[in-house]
Amino acid sequence: KKDYILGADVSYTYAKTVFGGVFADADGMGGSPGVNIGMALHQVDVRLAAGKDLHKSNGMAIFGRLGYRYQGFLIDDVTSMTKNPVHLPSEVFKSPTIGAMLMIPKLTDKLGLRVALDAAVIGTSVTQTKGYEDGPKPSAKAVCVGASLTYKWKKDMDLQGSYDFDYEAVSFGTPPMGSLRGHTGTSVSRTDFFHILSFGVVKAF
Repeated sequence: KKDYILGADVSYTYAKTVFGGVFADADGMGGSPGVNIGMALHQVDVRLAAGKDLHKSNGMAIFGRLGYRYQGFLIDDVTSMTKNPVHLPSEVFKSPTIGAMLMIPKLTDKLGLRVALDAAVIGTSVTQTKGYEDGPKPSAKAVCVGASLTYKWKKDMDLQGSYDFDYEAVSFGTPPMGSLRGHTGTSVSRTDFFHILSFGVVKAF
């Protein structure tokens, strides 16, 4: 419409350790040399957006967004005693998200900019490999800040670079007695930081 914009987007991110991974040495300075534990990341974001055109010469528009995130940290051969000796669990995070976005498609004659913020603070869930749990009732909060810059390369083709910073804090509570993780404390928590750089070609049809 003249003043308002409705839209949706779906994104999928995949990352895989090729050389190295999570290094673990179960016996410290003992005779075992330690192993590199491989893992893969799968992240799916589905979002609906409602925005307002500010009628600027640069096309600036602001949006509110509602979405859903699935994020899986999947350990290679998770139940193998030799390839995963410290019992790292595969972990799946799911949550609705709420956020905002600023778009300036004509930042310059050649450049367009998009900046977004999404938060997952309500309705989050975390599940881990059975028997390898860090706690019985995990709770999590996450924030993602992202920016992308688009370069108008050809008439119907653009180049696009993106940077995303993800922060996630998980509290697991008291470690369960039956878990193979072997925690000795009274409370378990973890904080994750992810920096994701991507580059692509955008074709208009």
